[in-house]
Amino acid sequence: MSVTMPTPSQKTREALANGVRTFMEANDPLRDLVRDAQAVLQVFSLGLKSIASRAGVAAAKPVGWRVMVGGDSDQAVIAHVHEALGDDAAPRMTALSRGQKVGDAIRVADLLNRLQQAQDQHYEARVLRVPGVQIEAFWLKPASGDGWVVPFLTLTGGLEVAGVYTMDDFLRTIEPLANKRLAYDESSQAEA
Repeated sequence: MSVTMPTPSQKTREALANGVRTFMEANDPLRDLVRDAQAVLQVFSLGLKSIASRAGVAAAKPVGWRVMVGGDSDQAVIAHVHEALGDDAAPRMTALSRGQKVGDAIRVADLLNRLQQAQDQHYEARVLRVPGVQIEAFWLKPASGDGWVVPFLTLTGGLEVAGVYTMDDFLRTIEPLANKRLAYDESSQAEA
């Protein structure tokens, strides 16, 4: 079986091309690779309240796209294109990240097609963000069901970079963090 990537809209591709001109020097050797990249993943955001209420990954909202190029070296680049659904604003490139952590994320992405867990059916590779607890992961989404989660950025105990987790195990692991962060936010607002 295989892991595939969705195709972004033409407007998203145009936002990427425009952003590359803004964020990258003309002589940057990765500039054309970023603009023309085929490794493009849709980004979904799962809020802390959704985790705490056990709404599940069905509550994750699409928020944009990630483009990854450059291999697992210090020259690796990830471009971020924001694309809010239901918003009349055009997609726009909002950030460009470089460095070893980016290279580490690309190294993990390269493993996705070889994961034993991904051999039973077709999966769509996505990025799953959890704002507020510093977690980003690859989400292997099957046609039905929740699929697998492979963190590439985490400081969370119980989750290893490049570890493979069922969605239920992933959400169970981060639920206490979501609750703790929400309680902190509430207490901070009460003090203000």
